[in-house]
Amino acid sequence: MAEINLVTQEKGIWAKKLGEAQHMPVLLCLGGDEFTEQFSQIEQLLLSAIQKGECRPFIVSSYLPQSWEIEYTPWPAPSLFKKAASFEGGAEETLSWTLKDWIPHVITMFGLQESKTEFYCMGYSLAGLCALWMLHESTRFSGCVCCSGSLWYDNWVDYINGHEVPCRNSRIYLSLGDEEANARNKRMAQVGENTRLTYEKLVADSNVSHIVFQLNQGGHFTDVANRQAKAIQWLMQNP
Repeated sequence: MAEINLVTQEKGIWAKKLGEAQHMPVLLCLGGDEFTEQFSQIEQLLLSAIQKGECRPFIVSSYLPQSWEIEYTPWPAPSLFKKAASFEGGAEETLSWTLKDWIPHVITMFGLQESKTEFYCMGYSLAGLCALWMLHESTRFSGCVCCSGSLWYDNWVDYINGHEVPCRNSRIYLSLGDEEANARNKRMAQVGENTRLTYEKLVADSNVSHIVFQLNQGGHFTDVANRQAKAIQWLMQNP
């Protein structure tokens, strides 16, 4: 399998092919090292699914973020804890870099035909929030995975109620651990209700053709690799 690493604008980009096909979709994974460290386990599960015809061959790419609190937050918000960093709302710059640099580099890396290539975005936790936000902000994405997304984020429900997914026939996978809403922090404890409201809003969106909300056993950090592998397999099902 081809694996490529390069650096652009001080961001390290990693990309790899899983399987082989004439036209391969691309999954852009926010999360940097945390995703790539889990990828060996995720990869084995997905390669098995590809061999069984349960998942399309695809290209996966990730990059190394400098700060989750900056790069994956759609607007500024206070920190969750007294000594924690505040959220600076830099997702707009992340989206701009994705469209102007990340996607073009992946297209060049693998010699893809831009007009025939589907792009999807994915993230876990704050990165999941960012992925779902990016899906709403650009027509470039055909769907996304938001695993244990930080949908407790201040004013998220107002945002989702005021926006539609712009790309037709979008595919969306939402997941959450069934213990995550039991967080002691009152803001974080809103994640269960906010994820449910988000799912209901997306079900009613005419541009969303396929959507699932998976409630997993455990908390935020339970079985993360398997949760992501299951989400990717669903997203990359043969059409």
